[in-house]
Amino acid sequence: MTVKTTISLPDEALSSLEQMIPESQREKFMASAIVDALRQKSREQAIEALSRMERYEAGEESVVESIREIREREAGKFNINKEK
Repeated sequence: MTVKTTISLPDEALSSLEQMIPESQREKFMASAIVDALRQKSREQAIEALSRMERYEAGEESVVESIREIREREAGKFNINKEK
């Protein structure tokens, strides 16, 4: 679904857009640029979240049990709802 919206751009950005991107391709270009920027922001947020996570040492339990324990402990920090 496509939704119309109005945005404000700096004069220089709009001028460059008009010079470099044909009018028939501007909507697709801007949508693609926004999606790319959102993906980048999502990656940055994920990296930031990972950097805040506590480091864990493997104990006597199996790797599977260690991962399960970490997931259960961390799920609450990220509002992850587990379904069983």
